[in-house]
Amino acid sequence: MNFKGSTPLNQFSFDPSQHWISACLAIVLGELWARGVDFEPKLWVSDDWYCLDGTIGIAIPFYLVSADLTQYIFQKTGIVEGKNSSEALKILRHEMGHALDNAFDLRKCSVRQKLFGQSTLSYPTSYFAQTTSHEFVNYLGGGYAQSHPDEDFAETFAVWLTDRRWRSNYRGKALQKLRYMDQAMSGLRHQRPVKKKFLRVDAIEKDTRTLSQYINSKNTERKNHLRGNFGKVLLSTFAKNSFRADNIKASEFLKAERQEIVKKVAAQTALRNSELVALMRRMEETSFVNELVLSKSQEKTKEILVAGLAMKAKTLIDYGWHKVPM
Repeated sequence: MNFKGSTPLNQFSFDPSQHWISACLAIVLGELWARGVDFEPKLWVSDDWYCLDGTIGIAIPFYLVSADLTQYIFQKTGIVEGKNSSEALKILRHEMGHALDNAFDLRKCSVRQKLFGQSTLSYPTSYFAQTTSHEFVNYLGGGYAQSHPDEDFAETFAVWLTDRRWRSNYRGKALQKLRYMDQAMSGLRHQRPVKKKFLRVDAIEKDTRTLSQYINSKNTERKNHLRGNFGKVLLSTFAKNSFRADNIKASEFLKAERQEIVKKVAAQTALRNSELVALMRRMEETSFVNELVLSKSQEKTKEILVAGLAMKAKTLIDYGWHKVPM
């Protein structure tokens, strides 16, 4: 597929029913129908994965139109969700939870509200997941269920749909939520949706942004992370890319050395491993989009970074730099 930075996004429209994503949807529908729930959401192409509040459709990202475009987006942003069938299946199951929630108006259920919280709560700009919590399931990863009650519901649905051993794999409030989900889905067997609204919001064929503009919008916030104390730690350790062939990317170095660096910093501070791991992940993302590289040996770089984080990690975490942006 031919494309360049100036190509408008509306040139990447495609028919989901003629795409490999339709086979993924068929698998998820089969899982759902096997549980007796007769429901099928519609798909449309937009700029990301999502299920719009109140509608029964699921948006899929335009970059799935071709493997070349998917790889290009990944090279430019470092983030591509659902790039293959196994990843897309997981996201579809999660989004199916949202679509079902909308279609059957489940958020009005008092038990659901008590267990998951109010859907009317505003989404946070960022969140930090407690990795040892027994209140939430973990399906997509990153503790996404902890970001908002609706995401908690969708993640719980996906686990219920796929994990046949959820009764033994979970405990505490997470298990209570799964038991509710089991009862709620049993109540939907052979029922018709109470809502049938389908809105194709932000359809890609109407999006006149260029590919470069889309990529810049994805990277802008993380590029701005070089400001302040967070940026000082990175820039005191790494350098801007000089585009030499032998440069080691800071993002790859941080990922490879994450476990050892976290262990050393944790030993020198009172900070939890989960907070330090989250902080390291944000550093990896920021280093990627800002094209930072190593300017010293790997051992010296590790030494400088450990010393810097031992002094400044608590301040960075207090300011929320470890949180996952929404």
